[in-house]
Amino acid sequence: MPSLAKRVVADPIAVAALDSERIHMVSANGSYASLPEAQWSDALPKLKELKLLRALGDAEGSAGVSRPMEGVTGDLQLVVDLRKFQIGPNLAAEVEIGSELLGSNGRIVATRTCAHLCPLKGTVRLLQSRPWTRLLIR
Repeated sequence: MPSLAKRVVADPIAVAALDSERIHMVSANGSYASLPEAQWSDALPKLKELKLLRALGDAEGSAGVSRPMEGVTGDLQLVVDLRKFQIGPNLAAEVEIGSELLGSNGRIVATRTCAHLCPLKGTVRLLQSRPWTRLLIR
């Protein structure tokens, strides 16, 4: 039976625009705007970190999962880069996340980038003449 690995999840890295509670939209011409009447329950990187900690903690083959600030060193460290997390001009959620798995010696063991596009479901009603600034999604 293989030994169980202790895992550490580093604070996710994100550009300043994504390091907030705001939900972002991008227009067809590339302009960014935040949805004024909608927000995440916490800063996006913190939400992602909590989801990762829970998912890895629930996974089999783990001797434990922690954050580095708790003074725990692990056999593996997961470093996540939030690259894209927005509503695109085609009214689809656009997500891109890069990740690196580091060994206890700091060397990269594995890397992966995941990108996903998911059309928004439900009725989308434009609330202003500039459709990318405000949406009501039911």
